[in-house]
Amino acid sequence: MALTGPVNRKRGKPMNEKFFALSQEKQDRIVNAAFRCFAENGYRRTVTDDIAAQAGISKGLLFHYFGNKRTLYDYLFQYGLQFVGERLRALYDWEREDLFAVVLRSARVKAEIVREYPFIFRFIMNAYYEEHGETGERIKEIYGDVVKRSMEQMMQKVDWSRLKAGADARQLLNVVIWCAEGFMLERQREGTTGDPDCLCRDFEAPMQMLRDAFYESEPSDPI
Repeated sequence: MALTGPVNRKRGKPMNEKFFALSQEKQDRIVNAAFRCFAENGYRRTVTDDIAAQAGISKGLLFHYFGNKRTLYDYLFQYGLQFVGERLRALYDWEREDLFAVVLRSARVKAEIVREYPFIFRFIMNAYYEEHGETGERIKEIYGDVVKRSMEQMMQKVDWSRLKAGADARQLLNVVIWCAEGFMLERQREGTTGDPDCLCRDFEAPMQMLRDAFYESEPSDPI
């Protein structure tokens, strides 16, 4: 799935704008190395020597672009959210539609994102749950705002007409999102997110179970 528009890679505001003069391949190599190190080790246990080594650059050059580890970390978080948001935005460009069809499309898009940035989702989730003092509070606030806007868009766009009597639409949406995020993170840990078709086929079974439990059935009604 193509981006709906160019990603503004300057939003993270690293200290040296020369980073954006690098080729896309070099930028992505540095970003991917940093995503991986922070995702696997957390902020405190990540050392910039490891990021530089994985990116194939010197530690001095890494600091030349980002100034310090915190600036790099903050840039990655903001860039990661923006990049994912750009890719998922098209999912909301539709009229009323079945919740589970939208979630399956979202899973496919996320699998394609992981092809470009294998550790992006683990990094974002780890950044949200790690403790960073005032910085951590800002990260939680930013992420919370993104999730809230996404939830409201889903609540307004999804066709809830077949929801069973007594079922709570917002609670169901929460459960589906938790399942989707947990499924994606588990597949990332296993290293099995490379094939979007295979991932979506595996994800269909739990989604079908939830659909059967909460939606009024119709003949021949698979997702």
